[in-house]
Amino acid sequence: LAPHHGSATSSSMGFLQAVAPEYTIISAGRNRPQTFPSPKVLKRYQQIESKVFNTALDCTVTFQVKDGELNISTFNSWK
Repeated sequence: LAPHHGSATSSSMGFLQAVAPEYTIISAGRNRPQTFPSPKVLKRYQQIESKVFNTALDCTVTFQVKDGELNISTFNSWK
């Protein structure tokens, strides 16, 4: 889970490189797309090749492990 909704000061490149998340969920409201997440932070996650999910766009993000296999799904009830 990305710190502080993916705000501009939420995670430095050094932090992201140290943590090296394969997947990232940014918890952000759909009514504030100009504020969260920061384009700079999104670029940092892209640079470390982390797959980003944004609740403002994807709504519900589900990670399920079954028989050793990871399945990720999203459900957008706003569409």
